[in-house]
Amino acid sequence: MTDSDSIFSANGSNGGISLNNPTCIKCEYARASFDVTQRLVANLTYSIPGHWGATPERLSKGWQALTIFSAQSGFPLSINESSLGTAQYGYDSFNGVGVRPFYVKHVSHITPDVIANYNNYFSSPRETVYDSDDNPLGVVQTSPGDLGRNTVTGPGWWNADLSLVKDTDITEFLKFQFRAEFFNVFNHPTFAIPNGSIGNPDFGISTSTQTAERQIQFGGRFVF
Repeated sequence: MTDSDSIFSANGSNGGISLNNPTCIKCEYARASFDVTQRLVANLTYSIPGHWGATPERLSKGWQALTIFSAQSGFPLSINESSLGTAQYGYDSFNGVGVRPFYVKHVSHITPDVIANYNNYFSSPRETVYDSDDNPLGVVQTSPGDLGRNTVTGPGWWNADLSLVKDTDITEFLKFQFRAEFFNVFNHPTFAIPNGSIGNPDFGISTSTQTAERQIQFGGRFVF
């Protein structure tokens, strides 16, 4: 929990760019933008037995399988009404981030129902502002909303990397190591946090991934 990753109109990740009320720092006390509630990382190593029937021992001996498996819950994100500013503080034109709406109903994750019926979960009461000659300047939210910062959690994800290693003795002091490495071996998508701007057509949609697609590489080295 923190308010230190929120600075009014500063570059940041889902926190500093969306300070709701620049006169109320304590209103921004919430989950840090880098908070991951649960995370598991497991490293496994298996030495493959070196006897494969009639296969020459020089080919079957020295194999190892190694894997790194990681799984975690998602990163938090803030919900904003991207098209609106407020009557008091205007619109954040520097970063193009609007105001957070008012709380209506609890949302822990953005689901298809939230995307289609966001008015059931968030409220943005509006009013028209005028200049000194009573000419309309635009529509704003009546005041900063009471929806907290980083109240929604993005999608969790998991990933597995695999390596196959073969050590072959050449002399007593020299051996050759062959490696086959598979990153994201199952080619499993790890979606990034979705768009949190209600006025954006991509609201609730993840348009990128946390990790790359499956990648395979081979290598060899002499060890002495």
